[in-house]
Amino acid sequence: MSTKPTIAYATMSLSRETFQQRSRRTDPNRCLYSAKEDKRSVPQPPKTVVVSKMEVGARLRAIRQQRGKTQVELAKLLKVHQANISAMERGIRSLTIHQVLKLSRALQVSTDELLKGERPVAEKAPIQSLKLLRRMQLIQQLTPPAQRAILKFIDGLLQDRTLGNGKH
Repeated sequence: MSTKPTIAYATMSLSRETFQQRSRRTDPNRCLYSAKEDKRSVPQPPKTVVVSKMEVGARLRAIRQQRGKTQVELAKLLKVHQANISAMERGIRSLTIHQVLKLSRALQVSTDELLKGERPVAEKAPIQSLKLLRRMQLIQQLTPPAQRAILKFIDGLLQDRTLGNGKH
């Protein structure tokens, strides 16, 4: 005698495959839709380009260079290969939400500045003195080490002035 288990079908006229196909339709524990059905039944949002990969890449490169970082340094911070950073900057590769957040943290900029080029409102406060504004613009064009040196010097002057009660 055979030791293979026998399966009793609801009707003997159905083959095993047909029985399984029909039982899937009525099985309450079965998932109601498959991955293929899901793609067809769920409406997909229209693919409109809100932010160009090329524009984001150009901003990314400008911000990275402004911060004095190389592609290799930025790649190490993000734990990705340098080629990925290069592809992002050239607009070949799109950025995921996670990458945008990591980049904004690593470069110390807002996500709005990275994606749209918009600076936070607090940074848009106008400087009253045109001489001071021109000098600040020139300082922004310097490398980060030069900027830190100038800011350290200014902080030292301001601290001396406040400690000396403005007698300088």
